[in-house]
Amino acid sequence: MKKNSSNYRYYYTNNRPRYHHPYLISPLLEMLATIQEANQRKLRVLNLGCGNGSRGHFIAEHGGEVVGADTSAPGIAIFRQKFPACQSIQGDIYLLPDTDMLHSFDIVPVSEVIEHLLFPK
Repeated sequence: MKKNSSNYRYYYTNNRPRYHHPYLISPLLEMLATIQEANQRKLRVLNLGCGNGSRGHFIAEHGGEVVGADTSAPGIAIFRQKFPACQSIQGDIYLLPDTDMLHSFDIVPVSEVIEHLLFPK
């Protein structure tokens, strides 16, 4: 049995925010603003489970330097096309290509992800 989600696909057809944006975006942006004010510099944000990039785009619009990672090829394709100012990685979050880069982020917001992990670590 494989212990990752590479056999599963999560499809996106557009770059519109998903149903969870109304209750997640405001508190997330408030938290990021507080952290950014304390650091006095642009925050580096790793957006795990970025999907179509809509949440990462909101973060980037509010001053964050965003790298999104998701297993969904359609989601990452939309992210790259619609939000080219953000970086993106298509792949399993357990098998990211450059694990050293994981230590270079100020914050890693993760939401709507754990229910998709077959074997959470």
